[in-house]
Amino acid sequence: MFDEDGNREATWGGFGRAAGELDTPLGMSVGYDGLLYVAEGGNQRVQWFDAEGNVLGSLSLDSTDTPGGIPADVGI
Repeated sequence: MFDEDGNREATWGGFGRAAGELDTPLGMSVGYDGLLYVAEGGNQRVQWFDAEGNVLGSLSLDSTDTPGGIPADVGI
């Protein structure tokens, strides 16, 4: 995360497959609930995080759920 001047304030996750880790994030969106939703191509899932960067949940997708098996973006 960056502040309004572009200074890094926090870093979330890192590369990997575990909860809170990311592989090829392709899109993200902040929901009306204030949570950050991230679509990942490499892990074929969408994860959601609170404002402190804690992972609150995920939805895994396999190749039968989406065209090409990869969530391309998130729309809230």
